[in-house]
Amino acid sequence: MGAPSGLILAAGFGSRLGHDMPKALIPWGNGTILDHQLDRLGDAGVKEVVVVVGFQKERIAAQVKGRKGVRLVENARYMDTNTAKSMLLGLQALPPGGVVTLNGDVVFDDGILPLLLDKPDTTSLAVDPRVCGDEEIKYRIRDGRLQALNKQTHGEGEAVGINYIAPQDRGLMVKALTYTEDGSYFERGLEFILPFTRNPVRCVPIGERRAIEIDFPEDLAEARRLFAA
Repeated sequence: MGAPSGLILAAGFGSRLGHDMPKALIPWGNGTILDHQLDRLGDAGVKEVVVVVGFQKERIAAQVKGRKGVRLVENARYMDTNTAKSMLLGLQALPPGGVVTLNGDVVFDDGILPLLLDKPDTTSLAVDPRVCGDEEIKYRIRDGRLQALNKQTHGEGEAVGINYIAPQDRGLMVKALTYTEDGSYFERGLEFILPFTRNPVRCVPIGERRAIEIDFPEDLAEARRLFAA
């Protein structure tokens, strides 16, 4: 099985954070969150990456200029749609095979992607059982199988925005995302395909590894504190 592709969802404008820029362009380390993610994907062997853009797409284009293997796909309806439609556009633009997907606002340790990619025939979600914020996507497992993945469920922890879609589940995911409402998160598509995947979708705990999605100013402050070392 060949190397997976990468898909970064960076079309939104992050109004809750109060920055006049895509969250992917927030300064991080020696670059931006987007640079951090592309470096992590490269370290994991991902050679082709699609970044779905919308808000201030020109700034993202300037940031990735010169990066080999990185292409931009525009969600022209980013103001009227959510991550489900952005993921649909990204999946349609990538070649066949497995796909690592990242929310454009997540920063994380380099040991997480290998956890997801150790079973390339199984769709896998990185999860953190230690936290379960009101605004986060939560997961619930019953009898060893993922049952729910949304903000509303009474969850066992939260999905951290780092996922892997197995090659044989790509078609299912595209169909599911096609039928989701415009305002849906992509996790709704994952919920749709749960009964139909060849192998049960895995929830992979990240353990002591660090990962945090940055939605609010306090998340950014916590991320900088968490990764200060």
